[in-house]
Amino acid sequence: STDVPVSAPDLAMSFGDTAFSVLDRQRRTIDVDVCGPAWQWMNKREGLLAFKLARAIGYYYHFEWNEDYTKAQIYPAVRLGRLGSWMLPKQLLSFTMELQRADKGDKCPPPATALVNERTHCAKWDRVSSGFLSHIFKFFGSTYGVFHYYVYQIVDKDGNRQQPYYDACVAHGEHNRKPDLKLSQRFGLELSRATGKKSHTFVGLRGDEKHERSEL
Repeated sequence: STDVPVSAPDLAMSFGDTAFSVLDRQRRTIDVDVCGPAWQWMNKREGLLAFKLARAIGYYYHFEWNEDYTKAQIYPAVRLGRLGSWMLPKQLLSFTMELQRADKGDKCPPPATALVNERTHCAKWDRVSSGFLSHIFKFFGSTYGVFHYYVYQIVDKDGNRQQPYYDACVAHGEHNRKPDLKLSQRFGLELSRATGKKSHTFVGLRGDEKHERSEL
């Protein structure tokens, strides 16, 4: 659920890509590689193009958490080889993620007939995006330029599927699945012909394998 006018062709993420980054408990920071095994992309042309571009510029997210891990400031960042790593200042573009706590009156999980605003109360996190102009509008009492999309937990820490959110994520991926094996091969992504047309998602693998590749 989101009011963001443009959505990315991805599905899910985790903090499990320990080969890329682990939680720094002293600073309460962690990085997430969007082209690593902890980030799922939709198996369609837009997903392949976004993956290719993100990998070319070393795109990742830098998370800075508060003391009780209920809110994070998220910085878009790139790794440009000898030019180093660069993060976008939050004053220009701010991404935050804040833990939501369902009220006693909220029906969670929501029934199938629930309206959008009733469903969002059940999301685990509220991801808020704003920019430089948002602060100007806020000065005049307007929330224009502030966008929310809601993040649902689909698997718990023990690997158990959280329903109905897990099935909803799979269904959304299936609905958007439009494989393009020729484009994936042009990009050097080794998507299996046996499974490439069937799977709704793909992830990137670490470059320490024989070939840098992506699998479904």
